[in-house]
Amino acid sequence: MSKFFRITNQTLLCAALSGILGLTALSSTARAADNSATIQIKATVTAVCSLSAPPSVDLGDIPVTAFDGLSAGGELTGYDKTFTITTSCLGTDKYELTFMPTASSNGCLTTSSEGMGFCLYDSSAKKIGLTATGAILEGSTGSAGDEIKVVPARGSKAPSVGEHSATMEVTIAPL
Repeated sequence: MSKFFRITNQTLLCAALSGILGLTALSSTARAADNSATIQIKATVTAVCSLSAPPSVDLGDIPVTAFDGLSAGGELTGYDKTFTITTSCLGTDKYELTFMPTASSNGCLTTSSEGMGFCLYDSSAKKIGLTATGAILEGSTGSAGDEIKVVPARGSKAPSVGEHSATMEVTIAPL
């Protein structure tokens, strides 16, 4: 036997045909991928809720002597006010209200002077415990709205004569 391989015309013809068939297969695969594509298009429909609330709640005049004998966080009776947060949702009837105070102490909204606080209660007389991360109240649009009762309280410092106020943001989200 010779150390060299003998190449015949038949061997060359077989190699050429094999290469042409391979290129044809690759070429038709590439064309098929270029000629069609599957695309999924989707959307998610979400529920939407809105609310309305009074821009301020005025508890009126409170005599400084009403705080006599109260320790920090002690609540005053007879000076509370109730307001309504009206809610509306489309796509659901359940929602959550988030109450985010600018400052809080003893579970109540606190004034910047720290002499007074405002405690919130839901319609079942349960305290809405406000914290730095807020408080959540779940509800249903089947009701006439959420009745919130505001009860004044003594802050961590002795209250001074003058106007005291605090703010909070209330947001609504569908459940």
